Amino acid sequence: MKKMLSMLFALIVAAAGSLSASTVVCAASSAGDHGTNVTASIAAPSADRISVDISWSSMEFTYTDGDWNAATHSYEGEGWNTDGGVITLKNNGTAEVDAAFSYAPAEGADGISVVFESLTNDILSLPAGENSSVRLILSGKPDQPMKNTPIGTVTVTISTAGRGVSGFRSVER
Repeated sequence: MKKMLSMLFALIVAAAGSLSASTVVCAASSAGDHGTNVTASIAAPSADRISVDISWSSMEFTYTDGDWNAATHSYEGEGWNTDGGVITLKNNGTAEVDAAFSYAPAEGADGISVVFESLTNDILSLPAGENSSVRLILSGKPDQPMKNTPIGTVTVTISTAGRGVSGFRSVER
């Protein structure tokens, strides 16, 4: 019976001509012509999946000189508005990630400083499945009048926790 099956298989292959590169032919038999079980498994991915959503609130800021106080001969209430400037990160991946935040001032935006509120060393560690926000805080007085003038670029760099900037992904706004 085994010889007959082998010959039949050989005839089918010969009649079909050549097999394409993606065709896989398997034949299995066992003693007594009983079928052989074929099993398959899907291996779990070995690498962690990095997936982070970044959302930005308004990045438009207004500087106000404040109100003149004649008694103290100074302005009161001067500074930048505190609305907006929020960057929210949501870790949808399977690994903890680090997010590094940096700011590069635009040409002509002298006198303005930036800090990222609630960060230590400009790094935010974000466990898998969690989200967190930081706020961009401006300080200093612009050296020149501005109206809808770009003052700089914020860059968010994502990396696997503890690995620094190797294998990073940056997003600028």
